[in-house]
Amino acid sequence: MARIPNNELDRLKSEVSLVRLVESQGYAVPNRAKTMMRPRPIPRR
Repeated sequence: MARIPNNELDRLKSEVSLVRLVESQGYAVPNRAKTMMRPRPIPRR
């Protein structure tokens, strides 16, 4: 598997909102105490 160059990762981190990305997948992200949080999924056994 090819590694993504660090400069590309830095660019993506600065341009893409992680909160908006998670919300686009259909998850609600509540704002709690100035920190955006999402409940962890329950692992399937």
